[in-house]
Amino acid sequence: MTRRINKADLQDLLAKLKAGGGPGDYALCLGTLDQLRWCDEAWKGSFGAAYALHKALIPGWSINMSFVPYGVWHVDLSDNHTGWATGKFINATNEDPARAWTLAIVEALIWQCGGGE
Repeated sequence: MTRRINKADLQDLLAKLKAGGGPGDYALCLGTLDQLRWCDEAWKGSFGAAYALHKALIPGWSINMSFVPYGVWHVDLSDNHTGWATGKFINATNEDPARAWTLAIVEALIWQCGGGE
C-alpha cells in the first residue's frame, strides 16, 4: 500500500534539496520505503537509484540530460503525453547528474499535484 503524495510535503522536500541538504525523512512523502531509499541514494550520486525513482514515480515521462559549461548538469523532463513542443516541461540543474534528475522528478510530482512553486 502506498500513501497519497501531498503537494506541500513535496514542496518541503524540494526546498530541502535545493538548500543542499539530503532528503532524509522529508522523502517519506514519496510513498514507499523503496522510494525513500532511491531518493536518498540518488541524492548521494547513484544514477541507478535516480532511474528507479523516475520509473516508479513518473513512468512515461521523457528525459533529456546534458552537461553544460562550468560543470553543471541540466535535466529536462516532459510528460510526453502531448510531446516536447506542447507537453509539460520541467527542468533542473545541479553539479551532480543524479541530483539534477532527482530535483526534476520532485518538481514533476509537484506539477502533477496541481502546480509548482
